Amino acid sequence: SWGWVWSQSTASMDVPVIKPDKDVVVVSARFSNLIPGSRYRLGLGAAAGDMSPVKFELIRESGGESKVVEMPITAFKQAHNWWGLKEIVSRGCELDGALLSGADSRIVMRVSFTREFGDNAEKLYVFVAKNYGQNTWYIEDGAEMTKKYW
Repeated sequence: SWGWVWSQSTASMDVPVIKPDKDVVVVSARFSNLIPGSRYRLGLGAAAGDMSPVKFELIRESGGESKVVEMPITAFKQAHNWWGLKEIVSRGCELDGALLSGADSRIVMRVSFTREFGDNAEKLYVFVAKNYGQNTWYIEDGAEMTKKYW
């Protein structure tokens, strides 16, 4: 029923923290409300281009402790998005919501890229997408970042 669909919690992302310095930009985004048994993608992307220069680090926060999580980083195209793009050329990781097993658990995705890379992309998108079946991924939360932020 529709009431059931709308009452489901969706993954959420805190406002990304952007820390630019002279040559490198670091963006940290904290994700929560991932449902165990559901598949998610955490990603950073652009309208076009090569995302391979972007470096990724994943950190699981739970019970006041932080631990780096080793996950394969892959390239993918995010078709269903909020920004009116045909697709977002992306890199990131795919994970199960069970990674966040406690109510206070969060995953932080920290990405870094050169200022030149960010300037050339002009706009970057950070997001969490959920697999709704048949490899159909819908963004549940995300943000557009423009080069004026770095």
